[in-house]
Amino acid sequence: MINMTPVICVFARAPVEGTVKKRLAREIGEDDAFWVYKKLVRHTVKRIRPVTRKGLFAELWIQGSPDYITCREWATQLNGRLRQQHGADIGAAMWHTAYTHLKFGRHVIIVGSDVVSIDANYVREAATHLEDVDVVIGPAEDGGYGLIGLSRPAPDLFRGIPWGTSSVYARTLEKIEASGRSMVSLPVLWDVDTAADWERFKQTYPELPIKIDPRFPFRLTHPLPEDDEDPLEEDPLEKDQP
Repeated sequence: MINMTPVICVFARAPVEGTVKKRLAREIGEDDAFWVYKKLVRHTVKRIRPVTRKGLFAELWIQGSPDYITCREWATQLNGRLRQQHGADIGAAMWHTAYTHLKFGRHVIIVGSDVVSIDANYVREAATHLEDVDVVIGPAEDGGYGLIGLSRPAPDLFRGIPWGTSSVYARTLEKIEASGRSMVSLPVLWDVDTAADWERFKQTYPELPIKIDPRFPFRLTHPLPEDDEDPLEEDPLEKDQP
């Protein structure tokens, strides 16, 4: 039987100083940007975690090595499984993750870990819309998007996108419309990329997450049904090329 239960896949980077929040680091320094990034991920996964009490599954997908204890902490806070991203760029990584679940008939929702305004209600709304449409997208103020959900394969949405620019959302919409897919666009999100964004975050969410004890055990209390744990041998973006 096809399992339509959505899987929420939160994207984050491995906690390696100098590789995260590079734009913010140019304004506040690498040390502070590294500290901020870890705070932001903890904030976001805690806001999304309640979906796992409503019948949805969650996973944390790490760019880079997922073997850091901090990654395990994040996954525990999310109540989700810890997995590793694969792909030459963010588009390929998102499609690899989406395909991992879509091939089993599951709906999939991918969320950025630094999209601090997202919460469980927003994610549940996206999941509900996927019962009726092909694509759900959560645009971001900077012209990108902080959430994308799929109910069926759409590899073309992850090719030829100018990632990291203010035209990501617009270009993705063009592709959706050109393909004739049905879609819903959700309210605009915001993330933290600059010092001004960080100040906004502190004013909007004054109670910063408390660092958990690194000895806190990593456990998964709401696992997905077993499937292939290994990454796909082929690149699904290349496989689907005409």
